[in-house]
Amino acid sequence: MKQLVAALVCCAVITNADCETLKKQKLLVVINNENQDHHISFAKLSRSYIYGQLQSVRDRLAVEVVISTEHWPDLYGSWTFLPLLKEISDLYSEDKLDWLLIVSEHTEVNLSNLLPVLEKFDAREKQFIGHALQDSEMVIIHHFSDSKLLYPDTSCGVLLSWKQVISTNHGEKEDFNIDAKYELASYFYNSGEGITLAHVPVFCSPEVQDVSNCATHYKVNSHICLPSSSHKAVTDDDIFVMVKTGAVFHDSRVILQKKLWVDGVKHKEICSELEDKSIPTVKIDAPNTKQGKNSLLFNAPY
Repeated sequence: MKQLVAALVCCAVITNADCETLKKQKLLVVINNENQDHHISFAKLSRSYIYGQLQSVRDRLAVEVVISTEHWPDLYGSWTFLPLLKEISDLYSEDKLDWLLIVSEHTEVNLSNLLPVLEKFDAREKQFIGHALQDSEMVIIHHFSDSKLLYPDTSCGVLLSWKQVISTNHGEKEDFNIDAKYELASYFYNSGEGITLAHVPVFCSPEVQDVSNCATHYKVNSHICLPSSSHKAVTDDDIFVMVKTGAVFHDSRVILQKKLWVDGVKHKEICSELEDKSIPTVKIDAPNTKQGKNSLLFNAPY
């Protein structure tokens, strides 16, 4: 009876929002992995590791862990997040979830350290949480944007309130992706009409040595394939590079790229719609595109 009175007094002196966050929260963890045996085996290890921690948080946190390739083995573009978010929101539309955490198979999750983060933020509001990165200068893969947008280091996971998940517009998105983590942040930001990433230091970057206080961290050495009796080291002879260009760039970009790095590659071909022996280029039938290389991926004569 004294404990019940104490709990009632506690809720009486703090705000309703704070009292709400003290309830048992429901967390869905999605391990976003590739559909290959190597990646699936690590994803299963990560799932077992998370489930092994449930006893320590059972009074304050309910957790379900799913492996993306088990639920959506044929999902195209899950690495860009938005197609995966649509499938998740559809599958769990009837569940009263609070949080969604998306990690890779090499991201280690500490539920005890994650719980204070979940209780600090209000899941009833739109929340986008992770380890923030920011460009120090304009870069090509971020379309030379000078917006100083914060975007997540997805190697240590992305945490979304369920409010944000179900509020995400899953309409058509431009079929052009280079850096998915930046593009996800830009999509959520929506030119200032949406939300920005909240930086939480306990989502630890790979450079952190002491991970005892980390809610998530990327296990840098967990997937390195070292030479052994059955594996040999990769050499220049094992690598082939194909450069796709167009005739319009033969006298400009191609020359610069050759000086910068292409000439240092041992096995390579520079492909174009026009054969040019002075470079040299190899003529292929893949059409040029105004932006992106998706057409090349589906039409290149491999």
